Amino acid sequence: MIEHLAGCDGIIYLFDPTRERREGDSYSYFQRTLLKLSRQVFRDRGSADARLPQHLAVCVTKFDAPEVYRRARVGGYLSYDDSPQMLPRVREDSAGHFFSELCKDSKVGNADLVLGSIQKYFHPDRVRYFASSAVGFYLGDSDRFTENDYWNISKNADGTMQIRGRVWPINIVEPVLWLGRRVNGSAG
Repeated sequence: MIEHLAGCDGIIYLFDPTRERREGDSYSYFQRTLLKLSRQVFRDRGSADARLPQHLAVCVTKFDAPEVYRRARVGGYLSYDDSPQMLPRVREDSAGHFFSELCKDSKVGNADLVLGSIQKYFHPDRVRYFASSAVGFYLGDSDRFTENDYWNISKNADGTMQIRGRVWPINIVEPVLWLGRRVNGSAG
């Protein structure tokens, strides 16, 4: 896997703030992989500035989860799209700050060190941050986002989870498109 990553031009890093709150293991997994990757790249390609040549899309996952959404709302990171559904988004210009705050909020791990590693190993102009959700927000019968009933996941009596309504992915394709534009030489 490391050899494959070393040959890639772009990498997507998924940061799950809900797991980080429970397990506190983001840094250990990220750092271990990053160190192996940097050794491989520096050995194979070298590096004049000790930074990796890859572009990095950092995705804060589970934006729809109440604890993550609430943090974005309270922190002032939200905007709403132009669609009739008025879906919330983390503003593009503040997604990196949002990621940073979520990392600092980790009480059981060292997620705050993830940001430092990204800044140390990647060129700042080759990193972009996204807040994403594979499921999206619950819209209900109104087909609009409502602040008082937005979580699109429900728990069944047997403890299993299920999706409540339509799936409205947020920033799932966008990181891939951004990497494609960056790697193929167009701006964006």
